[in-house]
Amino acid sequence: MTIDPSEALDQLVASGQEPGAGVAVVHNGVVEVDHSGGTRDGSSPWTSDTLVMTFSVAKPFAALTVLDAVAEGALDVDTRVTSFWPAYGAHGKESTTVRHLLSHQAGLPTFPEEALHVAYDDRDTLVELLTVAAPVHSPGVGVAEHAL
Repeated sequence: MTIDPSEALDQLVASGQEPGAGVAVVHNGVVEVDHSGGTRDGSSPWTSDTLVMTFSVAKPFAALTVLDAVAEGALDVDTRVTSFWPAYGAHGKESTTVRHLLSHQAGLPTFPEEALHVAYDDRDTLVELLTVAAPVHSPGVGVAEHAL
């Protein structure tokens, strides 16, 4: 059974299960489906260029990028993070490996509380906060999915 993504989205919007969303399917570099429905705020229509916060949706793409580098031999999952980010090794994080990051075992399931007052795109400040943060457990000892 083949499900048309456009029809599926339209059904979700019509049923009230989804207030608004978009779906795109790209195959071999060709956009096969670019469909949106519903609203983004209750009144403004959702369009193909509506911006949204993706939260965890980006995690698999980040992981695939890293694993592509691993497959090409450019990186090993057991490489310590400090080999490319030396300052990260502060406060008990010196043994953190790429494998720990990929498997949510780095010991930093959340940003430090100070990040609550930092803009989501203030990269320098967020990097510094992660650099000085102490893990809640030693890297590799526990699992906790990182929120961001």
